[in-house]
Amino acid sequence: MRRLLCMSFLLIAASLPAHAVLQSASATPARTSVGVTQDAVLAITWRLTTDVGHIDGALSTGGEFFDATAGVRLDANLVSVGALAGGGPLAYPETLAIPAAQLAQWRAQGVRLLGYRRTFTSRTPPAQSAQVLIRLAGTGLAAAREARSGELTLERMELEFESRRRIEIVERGARLVARLTILYSGSGTLRGRWEIADPSGTGEPLFRVLSSARVALGGQQHHTLESAPLPTDISGRYVLRFCVEPRVPAGAACDSSDTTVQTLYAVTPGRQVPVLRGLAPDNRPVNAGTAFEWPAVDGAVTYQLQIFRAAAPEPVFVGGMLLDASVTHTSLSAATRERLTDEHRYLWRVTAHDGDGQLLARSEPASFLYLPGEGQ
Repeated sequence: MRRLLCMSFLLIAASLPAHAVLQSASATPARTSVGVTQDAVLAITWRLTTDVGHIDGALSTGGEFFDATAGVRLDANLVSVGALAGGGPLAYPETLAIPAAQLAQWRAQGVRLLGYRRTFTSRTPPAQSAQVLIRLAGTGLAAAREARSGELTLERMELEFESRRRIEIVERGARLVARLTILYSGSGTLRGRWEIADPSGTGEPLFRVLSSARVALGGQQHHTLESAPLPTDISGRYVLRFCVEPRVPAGAACDSSDTTVQTLYAVTPGRQVPVLRGLAPDNRPVNAGTAFEWPAVDGAVTYQLQIFRAAAPEPVFVGGMLLDASVTHTSLSAATRERLTDEHRYLWRVTAHDGDGQLLARSEPASFLYLPGEGQ
C-alpha cells in the first residue's frame, strides 16, 4: 500500500509544471502597536506557501507604507527581501526600523492605523502580497496596553490533516478531515468558511462552500478547528482553504493572504470496495425512536453513519456517529437529532472500516423525512 501511495505521489508531482507558483503570503505579526515618542524596530517574518515542486524562491524589491484606514500610500521602503531560489514553504525575516520623527509626523497627519505591505514575485505568476497593520499610539505605554487587549487579531493560521501532513494522499472513499490551528491575540468571535475546489480539467480552481464555522476565542491565544469530512469520492487533486469572515463577506472571493489559508490533497483510484445494500429506513418518515439498520460486513471494526441535508448542487454534511462493529442498527443520538430540522429531507449512508481505518465497504445514500412528532 505504501509503495502504491508513493508511486501515486510521484505521478502527481511529475504532472506539475517545472516552475510551480506562489500560493499565498502572510506576515507575522499580522498586527502590532507602537508609540510615536521613540524609534520603532519591528521583527517581521514573511511566509509564503508554494505549489508542489516550487524551486524558484520569491523576491520583494520593496515595501510600502500606507494609511490603512484611508487607503492612501504614504512612503516606500526600497530594501529587498527574499531570493529567487529555494523550495517552499518559504520564510524571510525583515527588521523594519521606523524613526520616531516619521511616526510622529504620520500621527500628526491623522494616521492612526499604519499599514506596511510587501508584494512577492517569482518566475511564474501570480504575485502574492501580505501586510502588517501597525497602530500608532501616543506613548509606548499606550502601545503596550493596546497590544495586550482589544479586538480579536489573527496572528497566524496553519492548515494540516489528521496525519499532521500539510499535503495528503488518500484512496478514493477514505475518510479525511483537516485541522486549522489559529494563533491570535485579543478576544472575539471568529467567523469563517471552509471552501473546496474539486478536481477539474481547467487551470483555475473553482471553489464552493463546504461548511461554515463560528467560534468564540478568548484568553488561550490558540485554537484548533476541525473541518467536516472532506470529499474523496472522485479521483484527482482537491484544493482546500479556510476563509475568514466578515473581512471577506459571504459570496465574495477570499484570495487575500491575510484572510485565507490553503492546502491540497490528492485522491487516488485505490481498490474497488463492495457496495453495502439494504439500508433501512429509505424514502420514508422517521422519528426519534426509528432504528437505522444495515447489513454486517466481514472484517469490520467500526461503522460510520453519516447524515447529509438534501440540497443543491450537492448534499451538505450535518453530522454522524462512529459505531462498534457489533452494532448494525441504532437510533439517532440526541446530539445528532439536535442538528436536524423538522419536516426536512435528509440522506444517510454507512461506511465500514477495518482496524487501520481502511474502507471495506460503503453504501449508496438512503433518504428519510424527519418528523420527530410522528409515531411509527
